[in-house]
Amino acid sequence: MQTQLRSRLKSKKWGALMFVCNDLMVFPAQVFDDIVKKTLVTKNDMTKDDMVNTLMEWRLNSIQEDQAFVWPHFTPTVFAPPRAPWASPVLSHTFHGNIACRSLTDAERKMMMEDTARRMNWHSATGVGHIHQLLWAPCDNSDIGKEKLAKALNAEGIDALLYVCIDLNRVPLQLPRREVKRVLIHQVITWVGHAYLTSYLLSN
Repeated sequence: MQTQLRSRLKSKKWGALMFVCNDLMVFPAQVFDDIVKKTLVTKNDMTKDDMVNTLMEWRLNSIQEDQAFVWPHFTPTVFAPPRAPWASPVLSHTFHGNIACRSLTDAERKMMMEDTARRMNWHSATGVGHIHQLLWAPCDNSDIGKEKLAKALNAEGIDALLYVCIDLNRVPLQLPRREVKRVLIHQVITWVGHAYLTSYLLSN
């Protein structure tokens, strides 16, 4: 998990890492005193690797949450929790595949499914059936099986994937605009993995 986090942080741009470091007021120890005095921080002051290491240290040792959490609702180990009046309140949620998902009531699911269905085009509507067929098929929970399933799901529209995720009660709290399909596909695949494990345990 740490390797994956480090890799994902390294993939971010210098400016994005700097924004988060500044937001958290965490900087490399060797330059901290100089950085906090500056009105403008440049790439000459701090490298990407410096910030990646600092954010890794913050995630591992500076907050109480070991598991996933919803930003910015975390608990520092030393300071008081941050005040973020701009942040939306945390809705009832649970984590699936390390992603925070809404815990929808039956009424909420019905309403969201109806709203999604109303805006569907023909491709999305038939896509729901295609996804159901994929989920009904014999389950291969291997990496190769998951890769094949992901490829097949990627051929379907976002509304179809969202409709199925609502039905499965696995709607992520946050859907990044550029990664909506990837996040929804991930939820379907993690549901398949959970269903496979449940079936295996019940049969043994």
